[in-house]
Amino acid sequence: MTALIPHMLLAILSVLMLSSRAVAGNTSMEEIFDKHQTVMLLINPGSGKIIRANPAATRFYGYPRKQLEQMSIQQINALSPKAVAEERALAARENRNYFIFRHKLASGKIHTVEVSSIPVTYQGESLLFSIIRDISKFRKTEDTLWHYQNRLEQMVEEQLFQLREKDQSQRTLLLLIILLLVLSSAGLMVLLQRSRITRKALSIEKERLNEVIWSTNAGTWEQDIRTGEITINERWADIMGYTRDELSPLNHSWRQKMIHSDDLSSADKKLRQHFDGILDGYEAEIRVRHKEGHWVWVMEKGKVVERDPRGHPLRIAGIHQDITRQRQASYQLEHLANHDTLTDLPNRNLFFDRLQQAIRIARRNQERLSVLFIDLDGFKTINDNYGHKAGDLLLKEIADRIRQQVRQSDTAGRLGGDEFAVVLHQIGKPEDACRTSEKLIQEISRPVLLHEGVSVSVSCSIGISIYPDHHDKADNLIQAADSAMYLAKKAGKGRFRIANPTKGYQQHQNT
Repeated sequence: MTALIPHMLLAILSVLMLSSRAVAGNTSMEEIFDKHQTVMLLINPGSGKIIRANPAATRFYGYPRKQLEQMSIQQINALSPKAVAEERALAARENRNYFIFRHKLASGKIHTVEVSSIPVTYQGESLLFSIIRDISKFRKTEDTLWHYQNRLEQMVEEQLFQLREKDQSQRTLLLLIILLLVLSSAGLMVLLQRSRITRKALSIEKERLNEVIWSTNAGTWEQDIRTGEITINERWADIMGYTRDELSPLNHSWRQKMIHSDDLSSADKKLRQHFDGILDGYEAEIRVRHKEGHWVWVMEKGKVVERDPRGHPLRIAGIHQDITRQRQASYQLEHLANHDTLTDLPNRNLFFDRLQQAIRIARRNQERLSVLFIDLDGFKTINDNYGHKAGDLLLKEIADRIRQQVRQSDTAGRLGGDEFAVVLHQIGKPEDACRTSEKLIQEISRPVLLHEGVSVSVSCSIGISIYPDHHDKADNLIQAADSAMYLAKKAGKGRFRIANPTKGYQQHQNT
């Protein structure tokens, strides 16, 4: 159990170090690395060079930090390379997730240490992240216990020999029993003392782990993979609006109940890949159902901390971080990048994207679609006479009218200035696009109230192109519709024209 706590600390710190974002509360993992009282090292696994040491390491080893970070772990490890290899092999046979080494301090003293390591990526470099625990006192306690045990066995042998020599006299037997009781009591006292030391060390490790967790504002979880039982902290439950008691007992089935169906499959796939050793760690952004019914975006990360001799995962530990605000901010930035700031219609880039998607769907389903290119007639005059604010108000009103005249499955966009465009999906014949164009011309030409007592009217010219009749590429369809729009404008205000046909139907126009 004492070895599991530093390894859980190692797993949680490592999944946090892999995050590209700073944890909540603006506390970076570098701060935790530097401020934590546990001895921590970042080591190059190939050369053994110490890349980074925290202040706790400099205090333990007795070297200045700069000097320590110029040393290799081989200069500190007092064991020979052969002994190191034997210890690694022994740990593998005993299914231990830690090693017992002898480390030499600057003072020349040799301390027995327990080393837990896990691979991490730090500043683009693959390193070993190691936590070192001084267990010299524990070893001394064990040596003392072994001494008592050997002495007890020796005394038993001696007394048995004497019993055989003296015909097992009752007096000697009584003395032997008393002696055994005394020695057993001494051994028991040593065991109790060791137990107290172990409990104290375990308590310190737990307290340090809780400090790290608290500073990250993260929810933590640990799952027994064999039983499915999950242990969480209060923050994990709080992210979803619950208390820990409300969710207890918790098992693996919570995922089916609370994770959004669109996210569950991909997240579970990544989790299985980590269990199988394909991925070094598990990481997924998922939507989780809040107690009040809305969805919360959560970054879920984890690492297997215990496997059986065959490599099958037994236990995994990880964190939950609420990233709802980050996702909302990201969505807002993406929306601003793809939409016209005045009308909130898709801008030229997004419109072109949507048109390309529509062409792919139409090609797959063997359907037609239409592009309408709309240009306002007389907008510049209104803008010059009434000012830019009036012009902006007019453009917003026209955008709303266009939006109302097309289906939800269609796309309306502003290409720039007083130019708009529409993609009409699944049209049966060109006449369908013509009817929509007539409705748009009528709707756009209705008066627009600029302010009390002042209203203006504009008309528009519309050019129409058809997929696949005129072309099968997005830019060519827009160009064909643009050319048809200029033909409509030449014929007079408030007209539409369809691009020159290539499939035998007559050119449509309104007069």
